[in-house]
Amino acid sequence: MGVSGEWSEPIYYHLPFGISPASLVKKPMFVSHLESAVDGTRFEPGRVYSTHQGRPLWVRYDLESVRKTIRPNDWTLRPPSLWRYRELLPLPANVEPVTLGEGMTPLVSCPRLGPQLGIADLLVKDESQLPTGSFKSRGMTVAVSMARHLGLTRLAIPTAGNAGGALAAYAARAGLDAFVFMPDDTPAINQLEAHLPTAWKERKRWAWSWPSSWIGNFLT
Repeated sequence: MGVSGEWSEPIYYHLPFGISPASLVKKPMFVSHLESAVDGTRFEPGRVYSTHQGRPLWVRYDLESVRKTIRPNDWTLRPPSLWRYRELLPLPANVEPVTLGEGMTPLVSCPRLGPQLGIADLLVKDESQLPTGSFKSRGMTVAVSMARHLGLTRLAIPTAGNAGGALAAYAARAGLDAFVFMPDDTPAINQLEAHLPTAWKERKRWAWSWPSSWIGNFLT
């Protein structure tokens, strides 16, 4: 039944023509617990944690209930977005996600590169079409959505590339502060993408980034 056997309010997935909201049933919560990646210790969902024994926590789902509730073909009726898979994501179904429109990305055929590498039918997934230009958009839309839902107002991340820019963008979208820490030799383009969300305000929140050589002064 999901967490505590409780049912959330229905969420409407920008329904296609021919389907009315009245035809939908309420969606249950499917997160059963959080689990330590080290020793399997279980933690209650819906709370803020950091790590356990230095490792992140896994989100576990009641997959049997998911199987009874939805069929794979049902997802194809929803918009082509990461958020069509709400039953297998941790954000409660009645909570609006922080999104910049994370759509599907294509598999691009590489007929010349493939033979050079000895691969007959080489396909490359082009994740650059995501909102922040990399696959980091997918994880960050979920992470920032959960952070806002759990009441956090300041987010921080170490980065050497695209993750910092993605956090800055999604935090700005959510109206949250973002603190991005990066090595001194981080490419200029990655430094800029972490700064760019500060070029405009949303709910008077800002994103900030510092090179690693400044961190010591920041923390003392």
